[in-house]
Amino acid sequence: MSQPCKIATFRTTRSVMKADKACKQAGLAARVIAVPPTISSECGMCLRIENTQLAEFIALMESVAIETKIYDYTFL
Repeated sequence: MSQPCKIATFRTTRSVMKADKACKQAGLAARVIAVPPTISSECGMCLRIENTQLAEFIALMESVAIETKIYDYTFL
């Protein structure tokens, strides 16, 4: 069964860790994972975001000034 979600990539590992901490504090269900092979990222780590929390995630990243790029992704 496939699981569609959003993948947020970052330029640095520090940004991933900072974003993960901000998500935990805000109560968002983000998870640090390795970047899937079909997506390119400079640091090799990303956050998996549930589709239902995308708007909250984007607003949070803007409020803490973390640059991110969002991809649609489906885990098989």
